[in-house]
Amino acid sequence: PRHLKKAKKFYSQTKDIVKVYEKLFGEYPYANDGIAMVEAPYAGMEHQSAIAIGDDYGSKKRRGYENEEYDYLLVHETAHEWWGNTVTINDMADAWISEGFATYSEHLFMEDRYGYAEYISASAVGMENIFNIWPMVGIRDVNDNSFFGGDIYSKGAAMINNFRCTINNDSLFFLLIKSFYSHYKYKALTTSQFIDYVNNFTSTDYSDFFNKFLYSAEPPVLQYDFVLQNDTLYFEYRWINVGRNFKMPFSITVNEKE
Repeated sequence: PRHLKKAKKFYSQTKDIVKVYEKLFGEYPYANDGIAMVEAPYAGMEHQSAIAIGDDYGSKKRRGYENEEYDYLLVHETAHEWWGNTVTINDMADAWISEGFATYSEHLFMEDRYGYAEYISASAVGMENIFNIWPMVGIRDVNDNSFFGGDIYSKGAAMINNFRCTINNDSLFFLLIKSFYSHYKYKALTTSQFIDYVNNFTSTDYSDFFNKFLYSAEPPVLQYDFVLQNDTLYFEYRWINVGRNFKMPFSITVNEKE
C-alpha cells in the first residue's frame, strides 16, 4: 500500500506494452484472469496473470538500451504471457524458447514504438551480452540449469534477429511468428518441434542454421579472402564449422558505404 501511487504511475506503461504484443502475436491469452503485477523482492518472474516485478519501480536499469522511456524489465516479463506462459516448454533444456522470444519481444516492442533503427540498436546492445560458453539447448531429462550463463536470453534474441535477416522477407517472418504462437499456444513443445514448424511453414530447410546456434556453443565463423587486381576487388568467403546447408547474410562496408 505504501507504494500504490508510485505503482499506478509505473504500471500505466502496461497498456502500451500489451497493445503492441497483441498486434504482433495475438490477443492477450488470459483475459478471464486479467493482468496483474505483484511487488517482488527480486527482479521479476513470469507467473501467469500475476507477474512478479521488483527493481523498485524502475529505479534499477538492467538494460543498456538508448531509449529508456519504458521499463524493459516490465516489457520483458509481460512478453512472457505469450512466450513462456502460453507457448511453453516441457523440458528445461528448451528454456531458450521462453527467454529468447521474450528478449526478442523487447526489440520488437522498440521497433513498433520508435522504428527500425531503434530495433537495430537494441539488437546490437543485446549481442554485447553473449558469452558462447554453453549451447543454448541444455541436457534433456535432467534438471539442467539452462539459465546459467544467460545466452538463452541475448543469444536467443540474436538468433531470431539473424533468422529474420536470413529470410529477408518481413511479411513472411512476422506471419511465421504469429502462426507459430497460435499453433502452440496453451501447449508445451521442444526445440525440434520449433525447427520442424519453421521448415514446414517456409518450405525451406533451416535445420543447419538453428542447429549451429542452438546446439553449438561456438558462433558461426566467416572466413574470407580478397585481392585487388586492376581496380577490381575479388572477394571470396564461406561460413566454417557449420552444416553444408547453413546460410546467413552479412554486410560489407567499403569507404563507409555499405
